[in-house]
Amino acid sequence: MKLIKILFVIALLAVLFTLFNNRNSDQLNEPPLSDNNEIPSDTNGGASTPSTLRAAIARVAETSPLCSGLGDFYWAVGNKNGVIVDGYTGTGSVRKDTELDIASASKFIYAAYVLEKNKGLLSEDTVSKLNFTSGYVKGHLCFPADTPAQCFARSNNNVKDETQVGKFYYGPGHFLALAAEDPDIQGARGAEIGRSVSDVLGITISFNNPKLAGAGIATPAAYSAFLTKLTNGDYYLSRQLGARAVCASVVDCPVTASQTPIPAEFSWDYSFGHWVETDPRGGAGAFSSPGVFGFYPWVTSSKNYWGLLAREDKNILVAAPESVYCGRELRAAFLNAI
Repeated sequence: MKLIKILFVIALLAVLFTLFNNRNSDQLNEPPLSDNNEIPSDTNGGASTPSTLRAAIARVAETSPLCSGLGDFYWAVGNKNGVIVDGYTGTGSVRKDTELDIASASKFIYAAYVLEKNKGLLSEDTVSKLNFTSGYVKGHLCFPADTPAQCFARSNNNVKDETQVGKFYYGPGHFLALAAEDPDIQGARGAEIGRSVSDVLGITISFNNPKLAGAGIATPAAYSAFLTKLTNGDYYLSRQLGARAVCASVVDCPVTASQTPIPAEFSWDYSFGHWVETDPRGGAGAFSSPGVFGFYPWVTSSKNYWGLLAREDKNILVAAPESVYCGRELRAAFLNAI
């Protein structure tokens, strides 16, 4: 009987030893993640390297009819660890360190700043200013040298339109009202405002006028740092992407959306300083903040990846939607390749 027990223990140890070796062998044979890549659940599970990802995105950037006519632009995709791959088109006049007027891409950054200052705890009044339903529909007439408080006091910018309270109205007045009540920047001007926002968010941005909704100046590298922090969960906004979003399409919601810059075919919502691309024809639920000169930053609906298309085109009637159309193709190429 003792001999049988001894043989049984030996057999059991042999089985465990085999299983242990097999498990270690499988681990050793797993393909390593390349550079900063982390492959979460919003991918197709395919193997990828920086070179194959770059090639897939560059092919679209250079050959797609929606991208090839944009002129020079820089693009990048990344995750919580930073840039995964990037590149540029044309002559290379726009690169990661090129300073650009990012226009409404400033909204993403300023909203993050507001949430940080409030530690993520927002009053209903602040929510209405962040998702553009506050009724402050003016704010266009200011001088570049104004402080936010001075700008807010001009031309009835501080007069709320009660007929627009609770309705989406895209414009600078909502953020101007926020800045005018912020003791750290209400009396500041461009460079000072930029330092305050940069210090709070740990990035580098400057502003050239008091309308923080569209006055940002930044390099693609600086904006990439912001998106990296955003997807890493460093900000209160990281956990509130898409929060309290309202319908921003005057076609879909003619009663509750009064003014919007998005094309009629876009069925988007608006959250805290950023769009939610709910349009099933290409938006894929991304969170974004395109600027009127064509700077287009985005975060995937999974919040695992980010990207940007950076350029400065003064043809303000078409620059933003053109960048969105191209940027969506770049995003799709990236997600299909990883």
